This record gives sequence, C-alpha cells and structure tokens, in this order.
Amino acid sequence: MRLRSPLLAVTAFGLTGASTPPSAPAPDPVLLFQSACMAGTVQLDSRSVTAVTSRALPLTALAAIGQAIYRGPGAPTYPEVPPYKDLPNPVYRINRTDIFLIATTPRPVTGARFADSCMVVWRGDGFKAAHDLILPNVPDRSQSAHRLGRDYVSSNDGQQILTAALLNYWTVLKASPAASEPSPPIIPPGAMKN
Repeated sequence: MRLRSPLLAVTAFGLTGASTPPSAPAPDPVLLFQSACMAGTVQLDSRSVTAVTSRALPLTALAAIGQAIYRGPGAPTYPEVPPYKDLPNPVYRINRTDIFLIATTPRPVTGARFADSCMVVWRGDGFKAAHDLILPNVPDRSQSAHRLGRDYVSSNDGQQILTAALLNYWTVLKASPAASEPSPPIIPPGAMKN
C-alpha cells in the first residue's frame, strides 16, 4: 500500500485545441481517491474542477464525513455533522457533479479535525467499491447496516488510516495519518468493523 504524500498536489491543466463537453463523464471516485489521496497527486482538466469551500457541501455530505470517523471504545464523542471549522481544507467540485475532492490543508490547522485528511465524497452508494479498496481480502459482512443506508469500515497499518463510510446515499473515502485520530486497534490484517 502506498502512503499518501503529506501534501496533495492537485494540478488543473487545460487541453489546448480540445474541448471537454459539459456532459463529459465524471471520474470514478474510487480511482480519484487512489490517485489523489493514496498516491498524493492528481491531474484534472481545469474546466472540470471548481474550487469551493466546505460550506458548498450538502448537509447530507457533511453528515457522511462525520460518519467517516472511528466512534468505538476509547474515541471521544464527536457531533454527527462536523462543524465547518473542522473542515478548512481545499475542496474541489468535479465536473459540476456531486463528487468532491477534499485535499489536506497546506499547513497544520490546530483543532481542525479533518485538516490532515484527504477525502473523496460523492452522492451514490459506492460502499462496496470503497470497502474493496480498503480491505480487498475481507468480505463485507454488514449487509444489515448497509440496508439501513449506513456503513463504516476502516483499516490502520500504523502509519495511515483508510476509511470508507456510507450515510444517506453519500459515500466517503478518507485517508488520514494514523497518529492524528483515534482509530481501531491494529489487528492483522488491519481491519475492524463497527
């Protein structure tokens, strides 16, 4: 597993002589996460990326981000919907769709819960693909929770925490440094479901 870079390099490039029609398909969110948050770099056509703030995220997407944290034994309580101050990150809306790339902040932000996290958040049930990316050899056994529109899985290799969450038809893939947040204990192969 490749660790993500401390800073995500988002390069928006323009294509000379070519135009991307407005109906161009949006990138696969899981592949976007792999490139941006695991490899640490992504190139996107400048015409397909709009810089926004966390306030542009739908409330249901924010609630899904709040679902993407460990809430088990030893974890402090945290609001169901994160306050905006916890998400000072650069946010990019992709192709005017409900796919958002949330990059790490360029510098640490004291008290901002997600500042050092890189995420891709999208409308749709992409939990199976997200689960398979994070835990490729572990079957998803949470069908009952999934039927209720809520699911969570996380892996911790001691250096990085990868999380997939689903809430109200919004899927989140998140990468964070292991030292930055409470997490499930490291259990080979590094997986714990709650």
